[in-house]
Amino acid sequence: MENSFTFLMIGILYVVLGLPLFFQKVKRNGLYGFRIEKTLSDDKYWYPVNKSSGKWFVICGIVILIAALMLPLFSLDKMSFFYVMIILVILGTLLPVLIPYRLLKTIK
Repeated sequence: MENSFTFLMIGILYVVLGLPLFFQKVKRNGLYGFRIEKTLSDDKYWYPVNKSSGKWFVICGIVILIAALMLPLFSLDKMSFFYVMIILVILGTLLPVLIPYRLLKTIK
């Protein structure tokens, strides 16, 4: 399917953006990472929250990659493929934000 390439690129992008966060290679900054007042104020918040966010970006990116490669093997029509992939992309955008946000509340 022609849409597979787009979703493959989205999956790769999620993995590429998530890895530096997961490996804690990104210092506090105003451009890249989980940027809210609390995480920007102290490394004790920045690194664990961004590690969690990065982990979820990588996991979601891999799921999107696998789905983009495997779903065309099934006899899905174009719109069904598109809807499944859009749901995965939405989840892949929400999970790396919501789960680390909950973690942030547990850090003392």
